[in-house]
Amino acid sequence: MADPKVVVRKAASQALTAYISSTRNLARLLGTLIDIGVSSSDWRHRQATLLFLSLPNPALTSAFAADASLRDPLRDLAAGVLSALLDPNLAVSSSAAQCLGRLRATAGAEWAGVLRALPPALRDAYRQWEAPTQGGDADDDSDSDGEGGSPGGSGLEFGFVPASLMAELRETGNWQARYIYIYIYIYIYI
Repeated sequence: MADPKVVVRKAASQALTAYISSTRNLARLLGTLIDIGVSSSDWRHRQATLLFLSLPNPALTSAFAADASLRDPLRDLAAGVLSALLDPNLAVSSSAAQCLGRLRATAGAEWAGVLRALPPALRDAYRQWEAPTQGGDADDDSDSDGEGGSPGGSGLEFGFVPASLMAELRETGNWQARYIYIYIYIYIYI
């Protein structure tokens, strides 16, 4: 999933989604995703796995809802994602923030129990992630130096996007919507 070619990543993602839908041992698969993906020593593998887990996956959602034996793997996955949230690599921690919102939605009613089962440090990390927007999916889009677009900026500043559009993008909490707005701006004006 961390291949530099988009077509390979997409194929791997589709194959893994199909495998999740058909596997008889989802707990083992989740353990493998945690071990060789979320907890990998290679940041690219961590990021790719977290991005994959942040995608909608109806099979995974229905499996968590229907199978009580997946509580432990869900807790382990939550622990891995929360640990990745503290990763010094910005790409990994941003991907973990995206994944955490999806994981919380996937867990549904089980999420409160998952949080209680985690160590205090990971529960604190979750509270910090949840606090900025009082609803999670917290992207830190604050811009410390105006419309400069410097590398130390918000991650939304690209230097060619006007400040008025940047202000509107900050109000949009969905990163996918921000991506679409920037793409449309580039297509129309550049």
